[in-house]
Formats: sequence, C-alpha cells, structure tokens
Amino acid sequence: MALARAGAAVTLLGRDESRLLAARDAIVSAGGSATPLVCDLAQLVDVELEPADIVVHSAATFAPYAPVERSDSAAERAVLATTVHAGLELARRFLPGMRAKGWGRFVFIGSAAGHRGAAGQAAYAACKAALVGLVRSLAVEAGRDGVTCNLVDPGLIDTERTREAIEPDVQRAIIGNTALGRVGRPEEVAALVLLLASDAGGFITGAAIPVDGGLGLGIAPRPQAEENHATA
Repeated sequence: MALARAGAAVTLLGRDESRLLAARDAIVSAGGSATPLVCDLAQLVDVELEPADIVVHSAATFAPYAPVERSDSAAERAVLATTVHAGLELARRFLPGMRAKGWGRFVFIGSAAGHRGAAGQAAYAACKAALVGLVRSLAVEAGRDGVTCNLVDPGLIDTERTREAIEPDVQRAIIGNTALGRVGRPEEVAALVLLLASDAGGFITGAAIPVDGGLGLGIAPRPQAEENHATA
C-alpha cells in the first residue's frame, strides 16, 4: 500500500487469489494501481513476470511447530523454497533489467527469528538467517550498477498471521522483552520498506535493519525516576 501511495504500479504475487484481490481492491480504492498474479513463489521458473524496478520479497511459510528431532523434512523444504529459493529466482529474473536501467531496489522481509532463533521453527529461522547472506551478496554484485539490496527484520507485528500463529501469552512475553513495550504496526514496517525503495534510501545497501521495538532490551533495568514516572 505504501508503495502504491507513492505512485508505484504494483504487481501482487501470491497463492491465495482472494487475498490478492482484496489487496488489489484496497490499493485501487486508495487511488493506486495494482495487478494481482496468482502463483506459487516456490515454483517461479515457469511464471512470466514483467520487468520491475522495485522488488519486495515478503513471502514466507512455516513448517509445523516441532523440535528439530521431530521436524518434518518435506515441510522444511517448502519453507526453504518459499523463502530462499524464491528470493534467488526473483533476483535472477529482475536484476538484469535493473542493471540495464542503472537503477533498482530489492527489499527482502526477514524476521527477528533469523538472528535470535525460534524454538520449534528452526527451518523458518534458518531461512530468514540465510536472507542476510543473499542480501549482502546481491548488494556486492549489483551495487556498482545502481541496484541496492536490503533486509527488513520485523519483530512482533500486529498482523493476521501473528495473531493466528502466536499464542497470546507468548506475545505478551515478547512485548515485555522490548524497549517500547508494545506490538509493532504494519505501517511501521512499510515506512522502512518505502525508504529503502526510494531515491532517499540510495546509499543504504547490504543492511539488515530491525523494526522490532528494541527486542531484547525490555529486560534491562530502567532508572528509578523513569519507573516512578511510568507508574504515576
């Protein structure tokens, strides 16, 4: 939505047609332009895609929650294909056109789990961590051609997926371990994506930038005066 509001003609890729159409309608209602394309990002080889100046890769999937010794290898391969293989394929498809134009932006959506791990979701965490290497490799390969590549690492964001996948008590524990003491909003992630996709973000590349409210800092003790102010 943020890119559409900024004037980008958006192509939406995904497997769920109803969600794509809903996103398309929301963008059009806001005065933007969007085209839905139903496809599986894990199997992009035979999908025809028009050239693009900005590519945002946010697709992800989860394997069933389980410790590593009881995890499902087929489900893990699906996580790898959707997150890492799709990212590589998107780069192969769109990078030549960006090079030819002398301008391009790749923005990958990672996760705090890629840096901190995720018990029961080792495949998901491992794939998000792999995006760090992919982003930095693309940044080095394409930077001299005017193409930047960055990773946005959200923490706990209030989305339909997190509400479905993360139990309320786990969410409260995560919030309690953040400096800001609250859940993040989707538009706060979108604002960073918009910056990285713009000319204003042209000197940022190869970066993994957290949008997590200071995750891991919430357990640090605060000065007594601040505690009194917070509880007054």
